[in-house]
Amino acid sequence: MTAAVQDMITIKLERTFDAMDANRDGHLDWSDYQKLADRYIQGYGLSRDDRRTRALQTFCQIYWLELLRHAGVDGDRLTKDQFVTANRLAVIDSSRLNVTEGGGHAIFDVIDENGDNEITKDEFARLMRDVWKHDSPEAMDLFCRLDVDGDGSISRHEFIRVIREYFLSNDPGEHLLRQRLTRSSPRGSAPRPGLQLGLLSWAFRRVRPNGSIPLAPRSERLRTRPDPRTNSWKAC
Repeated sequence: MTAAVQDMITIKLERTFDAMDANRDGHLDWSDYQKLADRYIQGYGLSRDDRRTRALQTFCQIYWLELLRHAGVDGDRLTKDQFVTANRLAVIDSSRLNVTEGGGHAIFDVIDENGDNEITKDEFARLMRDVWKHDSPEAMDLFCRLDVDGDGSISRHEFIRVIREYFLSNDPGEHLLRQRLTRSSPRGSAPRPGLQLGLLSWAFRRVRPNGSIPLAPRSERLRTRPDPRTNSWKAC
């Protein structure tokens, strides 16, 4: 069971590396994470002294430094293998940075334009359109997958929870639908770096053979927590 968990998480992280490696040189450096932050800053027209800009920039900087620390490298670049290993360790070790919580809250605050602690359909549509240049029907269908309780908006809790599942879930359904959504991208569109932070794949899971996506009961989702020993979820 543990081997299956590690394999699926590795696949997701490797694909994230490929998406972020813009110059295809087989390495990531700080500039790749700066580009990720800039997507949000420019997409939402934020000034450099905006609190949301500073929070997102700070998270990306600390996240990158934590990856370097966990990779144990002397330089400022990471190979794909180093990136995968460092992410596994960084997610479990929250002594200096809580990757899922810190990144999730920083990004949520950018998307939640009116500051009401909810992401509406209009706010989500702007994220897809202005940041990820994605306006296919499947992209907006993702909103319904993230809106676990079906109240018409994505709460902060729902948003953070799905980020945790990206890093800790071994569900192959998430990977399958990520590929499907990527194939729906317009020809010639720019690669989407740091897709885990763009949340295009987190909510897609438990795919049936016919392509439908059953959602677990909300009570089941709220009664699980990450198990760092296996990188999976277990009952509280």
